[in-house]
Amino acid sequence: MMMICPVVALSLLFALLIATPPAVHSQTSWINELHYDNAGTDVGEFVEVAYPTGTDVSAWSLYFYNGNGGTVYSTKTLASCTSTTNTGAGITFTLCYESGIQNGIRDAIALVDGSNTVLDFIAYEGMRSGGYSGGPANGLSAVDISVSEDSSITQSGYSLQKTGTGCTRDAFTWTGPINDTPGAANAGQTFTCSGTTPAPTPVFTPALTPTPTPAPTPAPTPAPTPAPTPAPTSAQPTTTPAAWINEFHYDNDGTDSGEFIEVAYTSGVVISGYQIVLYNGNGGSSYGTPTLSQGTLVGSVYLTVIDFPSNGIENGAPDGIALVDGEGAVVEFLSYEGAVTASGGPADGFIFTDIGVFETSTTPIGLSLQRAGSGCQGSAFTWQSPSANTKGAVNTGQTIACGPATPTPAPTTPAPQPPTTAAPVAPVSNLSVKAMTYNIKEGGTLGTEWKDIVKAENADILVFTEVGNWDDNNDQLLNQYLNEFNSYFSSETAYIGNTVQGISIANSANAIMTRFPIAYFIQLTDAILNSDLAHDIMAWKLDVANGSKFVWVFGIHLKCCGGSTNGVRREDNMAKLLDWIDANTAATDGVILMGDFNSVSPGDTDPSFAGYQSGFQPSAGSTLGDGPLRILLDSSDPRTSTVHTFRDAFREANPTCGSNGSCCADTLCDADLSNACPERGYTYVSDFDSRIDFVIVNQQVVVSGLGTVGDATLNGANVCTASDHLPVDVILDF
Repeated sequence: MMMICPVVALSLLFALLIATPPAVHSQTSWINELHYDNAGTDVGEFVEVAYPTGTDVSAWSLYFYNGNGGTVYSTKTLASCTSTTNTGAGITFTLCYESGIQNGIRDAIALVDGSNTVLDFIAYEGMRSGGYSGGPANGLSAVDISVSEDSSITQSGYSLQKTGTGCTRDAFTWTGPINDTPGAANAGQTFTCSGTTPAPTPVFTPALTPTPTPAPTPAPTPAPTPAPTPAPTSAQPTTTPAAWINEFHYDNDGTDSGEFIEVAYTSGVVISGYQIVLYNGNGGSSYGTPTLSQGTLVGSVYLTVIDFPSNGIENGAPDGIALVDGEGAVVEFLSYEGAVTASGGPADGFIFTDIGVFETSTTPIGLSLQRAGSGCQGSAFTWQSPSANTKGAVNTGQTIACGPATPTPAPTTPAPQPPTTAAPVAPVSNLSVKAMTYNIKEGGTLGTEWKDIVKAENADILVFTEVGNWDDNNDQLLNQYLNEFNSYFSSETAYIGNTVQGISIANSANAIMTRFPIAYFIQLTDAILNSDLAHDIMAWKLDVANGSKFVWVFGIHLKCCGGSTNGVRREDNMAKLLDWIDANTAATDGVILMGDFNSVSPGDTDPSFAGYQSGFQPSAGSTLGDGPLRILLDSSDPRTSTVHTFRDAFREANPTCGSNGSCCADTLCDADLSNACPERGYTYVSDFDSRIDFVIVNQQVVVSGLGTVGDATLNGANVCTASDHLPVDVILDF
């Protein structure tokens, strides 16, 4: 038997290591565009590959990796892909449609050539710090593209794509979701290829790379030398990964202002997949789920701050906050002003820990609740009574001792946000927009005629009332109806939707379907509206002009029934809502209030009110007052808005009897009504005849076309039998 001395063996080991270099990426070939997720059923999923014109890609492949476990779940050869396009600028695209691209966190895609060299390796919704396993990218770490698509808000026909100017992968940065460009240069992308091929640049390295040292010089009597120990790559943290809620502010004297939550985390935490879930102590349901973006390195930790509008964080007695990681696991859960048991969402069934300190309606502006002490994880610190806030900095009396942090490169584009932040390009024109509100009665479960009316009307913005059951089973009914309507309107921009959460009865609250991106949403609860008998009100901020103009839409459902007590409740709710609107919207924003106000308009009932006509009077059976509409429309009312001037859009479109003869649903649905005034706009013709469903607009919204009430039928469905309310629509310009 031949013996090999330890020194020679060690030298052979190093030679083998050096002879097997990590995979490299020739920056001249890359993944250029991707679509994997959209609202409703995923459609049109694809990957677009860019490479120098003339390159033989017939043996190239795409490998799809699962972020949960890091293994390969699918492969596709470029030879089997849909199309190839020569841009004429030195770059050619191969477009690969592939159904079933996974939507999960930390999923990845590798572009591999015929020799199994990984040319590009991207991850979305975070990346696995320990690398991926199997296939050509075995042991490699992908590059997180820092943008993502969302199953609740991303429109079909949108994608993630590279933008910029150049001829190599790193000359471009990822952006989106925006309108897709399959098989063509992306929006804002220009190629400047000179015909030469840049040298390959090493990019992808194994998650753990052995670090060889020079072989020791042989000696006459060599001493055994320990084998080298693999050194961690820079992607590994120098301390145990940890994340915690470090500071927050939710209540102060007067109108709440400057509300925020600050999260601290160590290197090694992929924060882009984390989210904050806000829980209402009254019932335990969630009411907001903002995600976290890359933080700022402060000493040895990163700090990420999420800002909220006034009353965006509820004022307790009690309420809860959960910090949830990218895989849906609850990292931390805490409550203030008492204990909370979560119902639904990632913290379902958790009993939140009361932090023992709180703010009140007399807490001075500028204070916060924050952790103090010394350590490197949340449990090392204790919560302190309100003190001057240190937002974005280490707290007063806090020493965070985590050892040196490994700096994390900032993403090349802002981290993606949920509907609570910036939205992509608006897909439809902001002129001649059809807005419709419709109380469909008990979630639309009593019949299907209401769906025929929606299909016949083809509105761009729809607000539904009485949809308290649409959130059941993870928004099952909302998604079911979104899929049905988007399939029916297959040639239109797809609807995206959002619905009230945590309402136990069907005949309450609101939902929206819209062809405009939702930039932000919030559920205004009874704590904000100052009444435990109020229906929650949904607020949605729509991007109607590619980030340059926004329209707030409020889904209204005020307390039902006649009597002075209910009237006072409705007025109080409206006054509180206007306080919130004035504090959280600008005079340059469009504002629309749509829904069932359970109130009449002074323009229909008060002869002294501007625009009054006797033909619009409700029937004698109506006992609903006009308080909420008077607060909105009467500039002399002390409770009216100080920022906006509101108008009744339907009445503005139909100012007199006979001005719109095509609007006749009220007479069709009630034989006792005269055809002499068909456009009264009566939306309730059941127990009594009156107009109680409205579209109210502010000074930034133009009424540009006639409004109608329930004028449509489809497939023989009669609008009168679809619900006990009739739909109202108007044509608007933003």
